[in-house]
Amino acid sequence: YHACHERIESLKIMNIPDGTTSFCQPLDIYFFAPFKKMMRKITNYIKCKHADIKVYTRDTSIKMISLVYEIFKAPCFRGMLEYPWRAGGYTYNIPAPFLTPAQKCFHSSVRRTPCKAPKCLTLSTPSFILCPNCDSTYCFNCFFVDFHMC
Repeated sequence: YHACHERIESLKIMNIPDGTTSFCQPLDIYFFAPFKKMMRKITNYIKCKHADIKVYTRDTSIKMISLVYEIFKAPCFRGMLEYPWRAGGYTYNIPAPFLTPAQKCFHSSVRRTPCKAPKCLTLSTPSFILCPNCDSTYCFNCFFVDFHMC
């Protein structure tokens, strides 16, 4: 026992019945599906347009997960992250309406907008994705290869 830890007076352990996690685990209710969809969109693009990038290497996987995690942290997805807590019955707060990350980041208008990265501005390079953190569009190289983090 360390002085910096609070003492637990009582602890109630509750088990989730078998076969019910999809109904009561917030990540299973509504997080993994949008997360996987974002990963799949990036993976499919790499497979189709960048055969030189090996999708299933450790470095590429870590890079994709890091970029998708950064996207999910955007303030515009707060309602999406609150939704599974409400749906699971853990809170009664009504989350704000939201778009999923795939809907926002890969909206049809994104492809028609040039990359906003300084090195691409004069080239009018078509965009791959909209970064929800800085609300700018980026081509695949500026977003993925150059590892765009806001």
